[in-house]
Amino acid sequence: MLTTEQRYQTSFGSLEHYEKGGVEVINDNPKNYAFSNVFEICNNSKPYEKVVFGINQIYVLEAIRA
Repeated sequence: MLTTEQRYQTSFGSLEHYEKGGVEVINDNPKNYAFSNVFEICNNSKPYEKVVFGINQIYVLEAIRA
């Protein structure tokens, strides 16, 4: 059970409104990292264009602007 100090806060973003930053570590396992620059990358992409924005050994992070 989480205590008051351990609660997580969900942040929502969109192409019109996002907070630019670095990597927010969710867990100490590298495959669980979340990249905040995905909104900036998609904002510069064409509609329905698939873009790779991260590669970590066998994992590939892709985004599609829809």
